[in-house]
Amino acid sequence: MWVVGTVVVGVVVVVVSVILSVACCRQRPAPIQTRVAIPHYIVYNPPPSQVQVAMATPIAIAAPPVATTSSANAASSISGIDPRELVERRELASGVRTSVFACTYRGTTVAVKSLKLPAGALAKHRFLAECHLLARMQSPHIVSYIGVTTPDGLDRSGMLVTEYLGLGDLRNFVASVPLSALSWRQKLEMAHDIVLGLVYLHASGVLHRNLTSRNVLVTDAVRAKLSDMSVAREMDEATMTAGIGTYRWMAPEMLQDGHYATSADMFSFGVLLSELDTHQLPYADHLSASGRAYTEPTVMVKAMTGEFRPTFSYACPRWFSELGAKCMASDPQARPTAMEASYAIELELQCLELSSA
Repeated sequence: MWVVGTVVVGVVVVVVSVILSVACCRQRPAPIQTRVAIPHYIVYNPPPSQVQVAMATPIAIAAPPVATTSSANAASSISGIDPRELVERRELASGVRTSVFACTYRGTTVAVKSLKLPAGALAKHRFLAECHLLARMQSPHIVSYIGVTTPDGLDRSGMLVTEYLGLGDLRNFVASVPLSALSWRQKLEMAHDIVLGLVYLHASGVLHRNLTSRNVLVTDAVRAKLSDMSVAREMDEATMTAGIGTYRWMAPEMLQDGHYATSADMFSFGVLLSELDTHQLPYADHLSASGRAYTEPTVMVKAMTGEFRPTFSYACPRWFSELGAKCMASDPQARPTAMEASYAIELELQCLELSSA
């Protein structure tokens, strides 16, 4: 009799689990029109109880230096790596003002961002600001700071040392693998990592301002981390320079008048969602009547007016494309917050977990 009762209880438990799994996966997140309650598990750092405090006391970024001695004093507070310990240098990327190398530091491969010389005061300030900002970031979704080699100021080439992520940036990664190579779970996990990085930045009072697939790095475990904080700014600056960032990821208000808020970061996140779905460069599928690609200025104007938006594939889950469309809404107020987007993705990840159990 005892054995029969145990079997019956076991059967009931299995049936209830199946019902809950099906119910969860059928109930997709409703359209984000109002603010939703955010569960504790989607905010890693800071915890929800400290979010308002963090918003009230944003991470400080110093004003542009007026003299070389100011830069030297500020740099000395975050220095600590002897450049002679960075060996086996291999160039990864090179830009107008900086170069990025892979180096070996005490037996570990690291990424080194070097300021090119000669460098003006603004370039030095941005480099130093990025060093200070990364030194204060403590999130698993933002590339980890290791140190900086500026013991005697930024007159010589300063070097920012961070963790090295072997799979490179998201743009190159998705362009180099076929659609079938990544499961939807992997894509959702990367999208979740990216938006949780934004949750952390926005709760800390910081705007990324240059969120592109070039500035998202991929780990060996196919997870994502935000990088390139060189143009990040505090939220209390009402208007930002429209020339910063890449227009294919820019919100229309950024292209029109340079106004930037957290909602502009969310527009960029929506563009990244389309890249995770299609693996294509944003707007690459927008062609003229003759079948030719539009010129860059034409794409920028059409993106600014809302005529063009990055697209999603027919195979894309409807909820995912709808979330991307909401993030890329022309009205900044209609876009979800980073917390809201992370909540929607978290629900879908839970459904995948239940359905595979």
